[in-house]
Amino acid sequence: MTDEKPPDEELPKKRRRSARAIGAGVIVAVLVIAGAIGWALHVYGPSFGIWFPPPSARDYGRTALG
Repeated sequence: MTDEKPPDEELPKKRRRSARAIGAGVIVAVLVIAGAIGWALHVYGPSFGIWFPPPSARDYGRTALG
């Protein structure tokens, strides 16, 4: 009977998997939020004088002159 593992030894594996899943979820969430912010800056930034990425001369003229 000493060869059997107590059930308490199996819990860290489950916890480790859930910690990895939580970590992966956090990373994905951060990337999605950063992408949304970058997209919003790209689309709406020129209206407020924020250029992300910096525009070409043609794009700047088109936006500035209407």
